[in-house]
Amino acid sequence: MNKKQRYSGVLMHISSLQGADMTGTLGVESYQFVDFLHHARSKVWQILPLGRTDNSHSPYQCYSSFAGNEYYIDLAFLHGRGWLPELPTYFGNQEVTNRVDWDEVKKRKRISLLDAFEGFRYQNQFDSRDYLSFWERHRYWLEDYSLFMALTEHYEGLTWDEWPEEISKRNQSALSQAYYDLESDVLYHRFVQYVFFMEWELLRQYASSKSVEMMGDLPLYVAYHSADVWVHPDQFQLNDAFQMVNVGGVPPDSFNDQGQHWGNPLFDWDQMAKDNYQWWCSRLGFQLHLYDRLRIDHFRGLSSYYAIEASRKDGIEGEWMEADGLQMLSKLPTVFHDRIIAEDLGVIDKPVVALRDHFQFDGMGVFQFGFNGDRSNVHLPMHYSDRCCAYIGTHDNPTYTEWVDSLAPEAVSLFEAYVGTANDSFKQVVRLLMQSHANGVILQMQDLLGLGESARMNTPGTIIGNWQWRMTDKLLPEISWLQEMIDIYDR
Repeated sequence: MNKKQRYSGVLMHISSLQGADMTGTLGVESYQFVDFLHHARSKVWQILPLGRTDNSHSPYQCYSSFAGNEYYIDLAFLHGRGWLPELPTYFGNQEVTNRVDWDEVKKRKRISLLDAFEGFRYQNQFDSRDYLSFWERHRYWLEDYSLFMALTEHYEGLTWDEWPEEISKRNQSALSQAYYDLESDVLYHRFVQYVFFMEWELLRQYASSKSVEMMGDLPLYVAYHSADVWVHPDQFQLNDAFQMVNVGGVPPDSFNDQGQHWGNPLFDWDQMAKDNYQWWCSRLGFQLHLYDRLRIDHFRGLSSYYAIEASRKDGIEGEWMEADGLQMLSKLPTVFHDRIIAEDLGVIDKPVVALRDHFQFDGMGVFQFGFNGDRSNVHLPMHYSDRCCAYIGTHDNPTYTEWVDSLAPEAVSLFEAYVGTANDSFKQVVRLLMQSHANGVILQMQDLLGLGESARMNTPGTIIGNWQWRMTDKLLPEISWLQEMIDIYDR
């Protein structure tokens, strides 16, 4: 798709789809959603990061920058291949709710995945040409990741720096022994990655046949307990004992007077420069192979980042430090530049804008941020440029219904004057975004369904109740009005 070709799309994470399993999967429900987008004439399906999440269940806290989440695997696919003898009794029979119980998913679905793994191994599929081809393409990250996951499960509850010293420091003879001792667990994690990426590629091919592009999301930072940090500790700001010196976050703002303390390790940009940012190049190259478009979360952290002492519990005190985003991104082939969306939200200064514009990345406009009384606010649709992807709200914001209901009295009059109506205002807001100069317009599925507070995906700064929303009905909304807008405004 040419960068200047206007488009529209929908933000809907895989886990939020309704299907036969306890969470949305890469199975039939994903294909049905592609059909929905095709019918609506939408060109883009935006999802959240697909990585294997830690116990926070946040797609922005993953065990690897490369691995997929095996709990999105479609069990019916495994059954059809003859690897899974029978589908679990809950499959297609569980009560439909609007929340994903991730602890239950991981406990019950793991049983079926292990059964499929045994079936795969019994059929000697590890020697198949298809698997060996996959292994050769992915070995550079999968060899370490599969051992990391086996060790994580073996040393349950411990982070990698708490493992035996010879393992945490990656002594080669100790790693070889660990591979031998945990061989079955290591092979299991290679198997589920093979299946995940097989299913993903089939889905992406189907989406392409329906003229639907997949937009991924890349978290800027990685989790401390991840294969990335265990394998490449020199790339992060760690001390000699492998402890984090500073962590990522953001300072206090109008949304949180304590700031945000994310707890992610920060990059050692000086060290990264020594090998020409090889880790970053591998990471970005992998993601841009996986998706047609890629949103880089917290893009401003590639210009300068907020460093908080690791011992602190909040983001009140920190220091802005320079990052090497310009040098690192310069390693990226220019052919990729028109496929990247920079999440340029938060504390944005001139260097951030300059970095974004140097590579001509699309930025973001968020309608909900536009009503602070300033008519020059860049988040008002009249100010969107053709290098902008416009949203009413993102996964970190209230749903549209929740937001409208909670507008401060002083913002209501400005909102009603700007939108032109107080009744059925959602469609009018969509029209304002669609008719703007913004290159792209992405709508949340919750908003198309008219859902309220219970459908919010994430509330920043909180850890309870996030990343769980799921559709309660397989029926998708009537969208003839959306089709009409897409046609009228050439999206």
